[in-house]
Amino acid sequence: MSVSEKVSHQYVFVLNKTLVKKVSNYLIVKHIKKKYSVFILVILTQFGLLLISTAVSAGEKIWVPVRWCGVEGAPSIETPAVVNESSADDVLWRRHERPTDQIYIGTVNMTFRAGATFAIKNGPQSFPIIEDPQPASGNALGDIRNGFEVSTVIAACRRAWLLGDSLYLDINNNGIVNQGTDTLLSAGLPQLGIIEVGHDGTSLNAAPADVMYVDENTNGNFDIGENIYRDENTDGIVDAGDTLLVNVSGTVVANIDGADFGADLLAVPSTIKYVDLIRKPVNTYNIGYPAVQGITAVSANDLEYDSIAFPVHGVASSLGSLGVVLDDPSQYLPPGPDYTLFEIQLVAHEFGHGFTLPHGDGIDDDMDGVYDEFNEDPTAPVPGAGANTLCDSNNVMSYCWLDNGTSGNPDLEFIGVGAPVLSSFTNLQADTMRNFVLANVSDRIVDPVIAPLVAARVDMLDDTPEALMWLNITDFSVSVDSVRQDVTFSLTSRTAFPKGTDSDVLFHFIIDTDSIENTGSNALLLNELGIKTDFDGADYVGTVRMHRGEIEKVTLYRFVKELGLFEKIINPKIRGIRDQISYIIDFPMGRTSTPPHDVGVNQQVSHDVIKLRAPVNTIGIGENINYRVEYQTELDGRVVDRARTPGLRFDLPVFPVCRTDPAVVKHGETTKVISTGLLPNREVHLLLGDKEVGSGLTDVNGSIILDLLIPVDAISGERLVTVGALAVSADCHVVIEEDDEGEPVPDPDDRQCCQDIISQMWYAIALLILISILLLFLIIRKRG
Repeated sequence: MSVSEKVSHQYVFVLNKTLVKKVSNYLIVKHIKKKYSVFILVILTQFGLLLISTAVSAGEKIWVPVRWCGVEGAPSIETPAVVNESSADDVLWRRHERPTDQIYIGTVNMTFRAGATFAIKNGPQSFPIIEDPQPASGNALGDIRNGFEVSTVIAACRRAWLLGDSLYLDINNNGIVNQGTDTLLSAGLPQLGIIEVGHDGTSLNAAPADVMYVDENTNGNFDIGENIYRDENTDGIVDAGDTLLVNVSGTVVANIDGADFGADLLAVPSTIKYVDLIRKPVNTYNIGYPAVQGITAVSANDLEYDSIAFPVHGVASSLGSLGVVLDDPSQYLPPGPDYTLFEIQLVAHEFGHGFTLPHGDGIDDDMDGVYDEFNEDPTAPVPGAGANTLCDSNNVMSYCWLDNGTSGNPDLEFIGVGAPVLSSFTNLQADTMRNFVLANVSDRIVDPVIAPLVAARVDMLDDTPEALMWLNITDFSVSVDSVRQDVTFSLTSRTAFPKGTDSDVLFHFIIDTDSIENTGSNALLLNELGIKTDFDGADYVGTVRMHRGEIEKVTLYRFVKELGLFEKIINPKIRGIRDQISYIIDFPMGRTSTPPHDVGVNQQVSHDVIKLRAPVNTIGIGENINYRVEYQTELDGRVVDRARTPGLRFDLPVFPVCRTDPAVVKHGETTKVISTGLLPNREVHLLLGDKEVGSGLTDVNGSIILDLLIPVDAISGERLVTVGALAVSADCHVVIEEDDEGEPVPDPDDRQCCQDIISQMWYAIALLILISILLLFLIIRKRG
């Protein structure tokens, strides 16, 4: 069905794109068109109506990075030609560009962009293609069939972006990942025989020469647990520019273990290999994009339910940690010749769910203050939708059916999300999404305001007993919001907390703000606080205590060096928050699945998020780029999961950028597109919307200037312009004006023209005066 959250508004009625909101004795009528709104204040008095009109900005542009992953086996990923693309990167690239260009820019003033940046040496240039979590379950390769696979592919996608290609110790040296034999090294705590979910049977590639290790025990051999680095400058010594690859939960360029500084680096044995998740360049070991957060989206094969022979549309989550599992458009084509229309509607629809929109027409039809309640929206023909087609509306979030019945005896067959004509959002929906993104989505960029500071790590999947999967941490993040002036620490669970548990659960956040172990407390003092850890150097300790699923208590302590002890910080703004990320399988009509599928449609796959939030001035983390955090989950006095390798740093992503000059052009005119921050010495494509209109070669700095000739048949209005290749791209906008009709626009330097305009103005003024005199004469005569 839809995301369960509902947004309450006090609008008393809605007609087309005009919103009327009652506030005391005032009615505010809001009409949005393109960039600006016109507000008319209608003051209700006993004497009549007083109209005051003024123009105000409708909001700055928002750019939202999308971390796309493909699932191996999905037809469009394996054979991009089935959707008329040349590569999997083009498939995923276009997948967010089309709805951006055709729907989101015009109605939401929002742009989705590729999350990749050119920030590391020989870095990844391609969207990751992750493994099917259950390839041997009797389903087609690439199918996402149940809640386990949904949560796994989303977590695996985040790990691919943060860690890059997974390193393994191929113990039997057969070039294939073997469950129970090989060992995943790209983890916080490598454990013999433990591999990544979905990697069993996956091919392994030899590690490159710059992947080396530190012989911690000086025995001349690599042992599980010893640090592995990428020797960035190939000098054979650990220095500040190298990158720690194992014993981490997220690779960060130039991040090393301080204890290894100056140590010799040795060639890894031939049994250390990697899974090529980021597959371009081919067979190249890549670390991830650890600075980029934004939203996560996964493209998989159909979520087909055999009993009703229909693919599920997708899975969307809320709370800014979007995970979209899209069915492959090549596998389901609704009525009509253009599958891309379905793709545009589908992506726009699922992203809308991710930003809390429910199904419906985006209008408060029954005028009860809540829009898009269940069964609220009327079902009626939509112009252009075709014979016998019924939809909630021509809205991105609507459902459509085909009536195969007769008059008075309807027989509705589900068609799809959105109308079979290009849909849009209402102003209510646009405001809901913008407010949600601004408050919840990390690394969104608001022109001209910079994004909040964000740092994140991923934790290994399934490193807790199965019975305690709900306490298995998959994500940890820290964000500093410059607007709210607070810092938030967040832990995400593998599954939702079970209902009815009487257990006490503690979530600990142990913070070293200067990343120096001998300047804060020691582990003994932490143990005296009841925290079981060997962490030295803590400056702050925060704990969120839960009882029976509810937050019971929140504490935050500061270490006082002069006293050699912790003191409790008292501040009413220190609080704990429990949120829930819900992946909703988006399927129509309330129907459920039958075996062999283990999750019914319209059921939610949920994760809990525990947050500790405090004012920035109480924790000095916003002042430092490097810091360490140890996080723990504790159940009835026993530590269940923890960060094995503390260490974080704030790294704002630096995306490629572009601009158009001039920014406003007409059909047949040319504008220049100036772009920087791309991959150096690479061929790039220039796109207007999703259509390629040019190409070129970047210079050694990754910069380029391209001419953009506006095609005569291009759609007018504000359009998306993209420069890039693979997953690294720059996005900007150009406004294409409507062609002139009738007389040409007057030249301001033409005196005769200006004299004519002045004369016309005087004629109009004289006419108004004459009408006023006549009205006054009629009033006097009537009274007389």
